[in-house]
Amino acid sequence: MEPDDARAPRGAQRVGVWMAVIVIAAVLPVLAQTSLLSRISTLLWLASMPLCILGCAMLAKELAARRASRQEED
Repeated sequence: MEPDDARAPRGAQRVGVWMAVIVIAAVLPVLAQTSLLSRISTLLWLASMPLCILGCAMLAKELAARRASRQEED
């Protein structure tokens, strides 16, 4: 196995992690409205937007890095 082959799954895993961060961040305001989490609802609301922006930025960075590495291979 070549070193390049070992890097490909890790990059795909990172993309999946950042996509999960975006989804979790999008669900935080919904969770904030439940009665079980009413004590931390403000925290959930305030955390949702920065986490969503962070997830989108890191996802874009990972996808750009994957695209650049694929162009280098060609």
